[in-house]
Amino acid sequence: MKRFFTICAVVLFMNSLLIKAAKQITASIVSGGITYNLYISIPDDYNASKKYPLVVALTGCTGANANPYRDGLRPISDSLKMIVVCPNPKTNDQNFDDKKFGLITASIDTAKAMYNIDTISVYLTGFSCNGPVALYHGLNKLYPYKGIFPWEPYIRYGYDKRTDLKSDMPITIAEGTSDESYVQVLSLYDSLKNNGAKVNLILVPGITHRFDFASFGNVMVQSIRYLNDTNTISIESSEASLPLIKMMDTDAAKELVFKVKNKGNKELLFSALSSYTAIIANPTLEYSATDSTIKLTIAPMVGKSGQVIIVLEAREKGGLAIEQITFKVIVSKFVSVESTYASASEIKLYPNPAKDKLYLKSNEQNLKVQILDISGRIVLSNTITGSDPIDISSLKNGIYFLQAKGKMVYPIEKLIKE
Repeated sequence: MKRFFTICAVVLFMNSLLIKAAKQITASIVSGGITYNLYISIPDDYNASKKYPLVVALTGCTGANANPYRDGLRPISDSLKMIVVCPNPKTNDQNFDDKKFGLITASIDTAKAMYNIDTISVYLTGFSCNGPVALYHGLNKLYPYKGIFPWEPYIRYGYDKRTDLKSDMPITIAEGTSDESYVQVLSLYDSLKNNGAKVNLILVPGITHRFDFASFGNVMVQSIRYLNDTNTISIESSEASLPLIKMMDTDAAKELVFKVKNKGNKELLFSALSSYTAIIANPTLEYSATDSTIKLTIAPMVGKSGQVIIVLEAREKGGLAIEQITFKVIVSKFVSVESTYASASEIKLYPNPAKDKLYLKSNEQNLKVQILDISGRIVLSNTITGSDPIDISSLKNGIYFLQAKGKMVYPIEKLIKE
């Protein structure tokens, strides 16, 4: 018998967590000869004879007190039995950059002195401008963390140049789909995946750059669970084209079939999200318990184009196992039935990566060129003749897609601006 699940915009999976009374205290830490407050949250049933994992949480750079951030992370102490410490700089500049890295390790040392900490289970998270700090500190292994899980990192183009994108440090990036850094974060996730990093992605629909929403703590609990996955669930695709699928905006809905293996034999919950619902709506999902298969249906929006990341997730109900598979869908606009489509070998884009000037080599003298950002928005449109260069100096560093049309329509090419 089949059980069917339709996924809508709200994806946060968490089982209802009972709100307990995690103990919260304020301590002092010293770094660089300066004394700071350290806001701490510990499980309500803390037992000094047991070892506890530790989470160091870096609040955003708004100048606000770190106390509300600790409050938002309370479910980590309540449901995962972890100790959370939030260092609080005194100045309005709360960026834990190179000059303040010592405050991170001082927070860990203080926690060790106060509590029975499991020293091989130390995690790092950060919000806003301290999300990139968590990424840099963790991926570059400035401390032997068990994993890092930034929330809505405020990524500036080019930041990844100083970060080890090939690091084997486990990482979960959680991001609100309405966040101001959404495009840059997806670009960074793409770079990490391309470099073989152990990275998972959590999308929170409709959330802007904030942490003061009801399910924030549960999102962070979900992030940690990815870092501690028991590997009893696997998702495999029967599609040879994964992880990249190309579609036209006028194409009919496409069905994809995935096989789920569940060694734990516990009941599973499923969800599926589109990174850009304006281009592809959140997929519908059907699960058959008979043959353990998922049928995912994706449908492009007419008149829209761009790149979309689809996140398919399976997790144990009431358990710790969790697994995801992500793949890209590139949607192109349909031109006309009279158009002739060229092969990738009939056009050359160079240099790539490019800095200021970009060139196209084809058999046509006149080409209309459009460059789109990762969200599908046209950021540059130009008509070139012969070997004329394309001036891309006004574009920010990052990943783009180039569509060229003349007498023929050429395949979309990936462009890196640096």
